[in-house]
Amino acid sequence: MATRFFWIGIILLMLPSLVQAYLLMPFPGSQDLEVITLTYYLQAIILPLRIVGLFCMVPSAWFVFTKGAKKLRIIAGIVLVVCAGLFYFSDVEYK
Repeated sequence: MATRFFWIGIILLMLPSLVQAYLLMPFPGSQDLEVITLTYYLQAIILPLRIVGLFCMVPSAWFVFTKGAKKLRIIAGIVLVVCAGLFYFSDVEYK
């Protein structure tokens, strides 16, 4: 159950900002859609989704890193490092 909350937290932390960055940046196919309303809505709900994601992820990550199997710890660590890099690029570099 803890790993499920870990993945739900990761999705809630990363997916909205990545979708917003994709829709706002001039990537192929992203500017063809009429998505200004969607990106405005995503901007309004990113912070609440991140708070909920942190409340899901932090306790489950603590459980995974203290009592999880070694393979699960390695996977979770890699995922956290990748997510930190994605967060940096989607929220610091692109804004």
